[in-house]
Amino acid sequence: MNEHSTVDNFDRQLGQFDGLPDAVQTRPATVRATSLVQSETFIIQTVRHGSGDIVFIEHVAGGTATRLVLPPNVTEVIARQRDAVAYLTKRKQGQRLAASSTHTQRRNPLLDPKVRAKALAARKAKAAKRRARREARGK
Repeated sequence: MNEHSTVDNFDRQLGQFDGLPDAVQTRPATVRATSLVQSETFIIQTVRHGSGDIVFIEHVAGGTATRLVLPPNVTEVIARQRDAVAYLTKRKQGQRLAASSTHTQRRNPLLDPKVRAKALAARKAKAAKRRARREARGK
């Protein structure tokens, strides 16, 4: 049997970037996601080539392994969606903070009746002093 017939798409694509001078590879990162019922292992490696970022994912759960190759157009969509979610999260948090601070901290002090009465009394006192100075000059 031919040796190349047993090589799947994952191995073929990963192998084609091995040793290329313009291809940059990360080291494979292993992530274990565990729950009360099941443990899953993910092995993720990213390769940047002239055509874009290609992500290789190996998923092992329940004794079965699945291997995926995410092409550049898929990784671009994932990055774009991640940026959009981050932007929307920051925006919502900003709106929440603005709404809470507007009602509690940013109250216009001139709307307070006591402050308005004090300002009116100060204006009347200053006007009376101006009148008195003008009358004193006029004599």
